[in-house]
Amino acid sequence: KDYKIKGGIYRVNHDLWRELDDLNQKHTIDWCWVKGHAGHQENERADALARKGVELVR
Repeated sequence: KDYKIKGGIYRVNHDLWRELDDLNQKHTIDWCWVKGHAGHQENERADALARKGVELVR
């Protein structure tokens, strides 16, 4: 996949997107967009876990 935009500049976090794409090939994943910070229970849980993960590496 092309992780570059015009001018040959890599997209933000292209290395992470490439890794995610590689992992995606090994598993069946259903992607579903939800509006952030709209009270969606699973999204709020994911947000809380992400914040907790950030705190662990600080």
